[in-house]
Amino acid sequence: MKKLKIIFPKIESFLQVVGYIALFMMMLLITVDTAGRYFFNQPIHGAFEITEDYLMVMVVFLGLSYSYKKGEHIKIDLLYRHFPDKVKAMVDCLGLLLTVVLFSLITYQGYRLTFEAWIQKQYIFGVISLPSFLSYIWVPVGSAVLTIRLLIEFIKTVRTLFGVKKGPANV
Repeated sequence: MKKLKIIFPKIESFLQVVGYIALFMMMLLITVDTAGRYFFNQPIHGAFEITEDYLMVMVVFLGLSYSYKKGEHIKIDLLYRHFPDKVKAMVDCLGLLLTVVLFSLITYQGYRLTFEAWIQKQYIFGVISLPSFLSYIWVPVGSAVLTIRLLIEFIKTVRTLFGVKKGPANV
């Protein structure tokens, strides 16, 4: 568990940085494509496909766990904030458990789709053809890391619910 405490935050941070790089590349690609299109009548072929099918997926899925860890996801707490602490912990446990199940399924299906695309040598066709598994792979990677983060939060919440102060789940 000590290794998880050391390695897992580094994995989250690394994926977040890769997401930042993908966002920067998306901005750069769109800017250069637009400038090339309007000033030189020479757009970048495949810019739309690369942006939509690759970079956008990276930006969204690679930042999920880090964003959750930092508490940057949208929360609606109209009723929740009025609950007693025990009820909040129970609601959190239920929500985390359902979310773990959902993202476990997303991870599994994303892995299956990626593996199938890789084995069958599928391509995304557009102005240029690119291998589809390089687009799909970011879904199971980001979802798997988020699932682990959610499991860690679930363990912390269960510990809080039962009054356990310290333990190995503090990652």
